[in-house]
Amino acid sequence: MILHAADNDWLLGHERETVAHYLLHCTKYDHERWALAEQARKRKKDLTLETLLGDPEMALPLANYVDGTARFKINSGERT
Repeated sequence: MILHAADNDWLLGHERETVAHYLLHCTKYDHERWALAEQARKRKKDLTLETLLGDPEMALPLANYVDGTARFKINSGERT
């Protein structure tokens, strides 16, 4: 699955914005990911796609990550 990037960073040689890239690798969201990783550590979980998307204990920390990145905030009727 490819996310539609708000900007075209991936055209400039950066990784294509996939779900894995957004959740686990994008340096733009390192600060938010640190908080997500802390929540995973508290729960003795690995920070993997399987854990983030399949473990009910990680649902709230994941929602907080998505909210904190503001990646999917709606502006002027458009998703960014």
